[in-house]
Amino acid sequence: MKINLFLIASLFLINSHLNADIRQFKFSRTNTDLNELTRIVSIDAVEEDSVTAFANEEEWKTFLSFYIPYRIIIPVKYPKSIEMTDDDLRHVNWSKYPTYQAYLDMMASFERDFPLMCRIDTIGYSVRGKLLLAACITGDLEKNSQKPEFFYTAQIHGDETAASVFMLRLIDTLLSSYDKSEDIQKLLNEIQIWINPISNPDGAYYLNDSTFIGSIRYNANSFDLNRNYPDPPHVSQPNTHIRQPETLAMMAFASQRNFRMSVNFHGGTECVNYPWDSTPARHPETLWFETVSHEYADTARFYSPLTYMSNFNRGITNGWDWYPVFGGRQDYMTYFHNCKEVTIELSDQKMLPSSELKTYWEYNKRSLLNYIKNMEQGITADWSQNQIIPDSVEIVTISGLMIPVRKNHAIFHYPLNVGFYDIYIHYEDSTDSLKSIEVCKNQLTNLTPRVSFTDKDVLHPDNFCLSPVYPNPFNPETQFSLLCSSPGIIQLNVFNIQGKLVTRLNTGFLDAGEHYFSWDGKDKNGKGVSSGVYIIQAQQSKRTVRQKAVLIR
Repeated sequence: MKINLFLIASLFLINSHLNADIRQFKFSRTNTDLNELTRIVSIDAVEEDSVTAFANEEEWKTFLSFYIPYRIIIPVKYPKSIEMTDDDLRHVNWSKYPTYQAYLDMMASFERDFPLMCRIDTIGYSVRGKLLLAACITGDLEKNSQKPEFFYTAQIHGDETAASVFMLRLIDTLLSSYDKSEDIQKLLNEIQIWINPISNPDGAYYLNDSTFIGSIRYNANSFDLNRNYPDPPHVSQPNTHIRQPETLAMMAFASQRNFRMSVNFHGGTECVNYPWDSTPARHPETLWFETVSHEYADTARFYSPLTYMSNFNRGITNGWDWYPVFGGRQDYMTYFHNCKEVTIELSDQKMLPSSELKTYWEYNKRSLLNYIKNMEQGITADWSQNQIIPDSVEIVTISGLMIPVRKNHAIFHYPLNVGFYDIYIHYEDSTDSLKSIEVCKNQLTNLTPRVSFTDKDVLHPDNFCLSPVYPNPFNPETQFSLLCSSPGIIQLNVFNIQGKLVTRLNTGFLDAGEHYFSWDGKDKNGKGVSSGVYIIQAQQSKRTVRQKAVLIR
């Protein structure tokens, strides 16, 4: 088990805020600009005539400068309905919440009891030195590393408690049912499932390691971790918050993995929330998001009272339509990692009473398993036997959908709705064009053996090409080369995703041959640009080639 326990906790404690001054309050929605206020405070719920929000000390001072009437919400100091246990949750029939040590022990037991199917990795550490853990679950763990990857994560807000127990119970269900359920066996044989039950342990165990009582939304540095991620470039004023240890750890983890779907679990209402949170523009795959969101909500509704997940549009909502969020993990994962993430709110009560944990698990357990199965419908390819692995796959039928291919992950996978798709597979010096590729229900369409049309002369001339940039994503600098077989005037420019010029890297004469360049993530005025996707374009006479570079601050 990759849990490195060492004596750093005390060093983290010295630098953390031991007495959080976090306020929960409510104010009128009338004559308020949520687009502006969501950049200042952490909005938690928006109702027809009111808004509920949280604020740390600095956020609170800024909010007061708007002179908006408000009402402080006094938290329940010692909720009697929250029962904790030091025991394994399986021994108490999943009816209590785990202490921090019980949580660590359970995670360790999964790997110990199922060593061929489960590995526990340490993603990183919290401000106070608590472990950020993830379980990797799959059939025949050592022999099947190159599988499509799926990610569940919970309790990014420390006071939204139910999902952590559900995630532990889901891990147990997957492992213990592998030999009993053909359904689960098929799922684990085809997919690598990662589950992170508690992504904000400092907020969850804020007062001490033995209780969720006193848990807080923020981390130990009084930051809302779900407002702490880089914004996509469509955000005109991206957040500049100091990235917290938990955020940086999760960003690094996502960069190392090859996730295609993920869910961030919350509590406080009951719905499935899909991208975008940070712009009114619709995601190009909105139809896919609506389909899988309805499937989750409809299944949960079928096995629950009529009132469960009954708000919004039959239990689902577009993020921006509900209220804008900047710095959210959902948009970060979806944009920067081509990982289609949704946010699922499991209960109207943030701290679900222990006595209701089993009931809400029954509402959601089928949806939790079925949602993963969406990974089994879409396109796939195995380029492990190819001498050259593609740079990217472009779904032409869905405007603006370009999926980079990781060179160290030859198994490509992408979930899609049922339908027909035109697809380009881009290599360094050529592009394969696949027409009317059919995706059938609950099936993966293999692109590998298909006969394709390659147009090297038109799409990527052999005698004039850009190499892929490396590293990619990058920070602070990336490098690449330009190969040209004839001398001439060559324009080498960097554009943002909207097509606006960012900077010029070359404007003059170049000899024939290979030329090496780098870009330091700055514009033509020497100012660092924000996180986002940028296009590096080389042009010689009528010939133009491009490569995509992703900058993450």
